[in-house]
Amino acid sequence: MATPEPNYDVLVDVPEQNIQIRKYAPVMVAEVMEQNGENNAFMQLFRYIDGANIAQQNIAMTAPVTQQENIEIPMTAPVTQTQAAEKNVMTFFLPSEFTPKNTPQPTNTNITVKRKPSEVFAVIQFSGLMRDKSIEEHRMELEKYLKNQAIEPIGPYLTAGYNAPWTPWFLRRNEIWFPLNPETEYTQN
Repeated sequence: MATPEPNYDVLVDVPEQNIQIRKYAPVMVAEVMEQNGENNAFMQLFRYIDGANIAQQNIAMTAPVTQQENIEIPMTAPVTQTQAAEKNVMTFFLPSEFTPKNTPQPTNTNITVKRKPSEVFAVIQFSGLMRDKSIEEHRMELEKYLKNQAIEPIGPYLTAGYNAPWTPWFLRRNEIWFPLNPETEYTQN
């Protein structure tokens, strides 16, 4: 049985490069922000969908799990000098039946549940283990494609993993996502 994924439309498909531009439908997500070096976001989110929520409701696992790394967030007052802390955000997409009204609230205050609006992403897909070298190689390939198409990302990239940890490396589906302006019309060149 396939793992549910967020709904999207393919606006541009470049199969020879494993690149697509996708428009995702609005979706409910659960997110955890953590400092670089911490490594417990996945388990916090997993516990949430496994019933650690006010309704004690189990929520089906969906794919992908996304992670945005090294987000700089300025510190707030009363600091007299602006500082930045590197953060990572891990996101679980919730099944499509969840809305702002019926999504169980987490018991863990580190978890934020919210509705993401419709978003557009440039995506490159690859298999194997999601290692730094592979991420960098595919990120650069997607950036090159976007530059050649005169498309400017509107934010930092995300990594998206679709498989359970026990999935053999050669069967894994990974992606790099760059957010794009949802107001722009994207067409196949």
